[in-house]
Amino acid sequence: MEPSLFSKIIEGEIPASFISKNELWVAFLDINPRTEGHTLVVPVEQKQRLRDLSKESQHSLMEGVAI
Repeated sequence: MEPSLFSKIIEGEIPASFISKNELWVAFLDINPRTEGHTLVVPVEQKQRLRDLSKESQHSLMEGVAI
């Protein structure tokens, strides 16, 4: 699978303003925000669908969204 835009951001190939992160997810500001503070929370592991993530990654991602 070719690296996604998000994978390139996570790897530092594309600059981003990171808000928070852990080993399973990262949160960064959207470059075209709909509202002030529009933040994207994405898993570090690249998958086609959320359901393809491990249960641990799914739970951790949702905890990141809740922060």
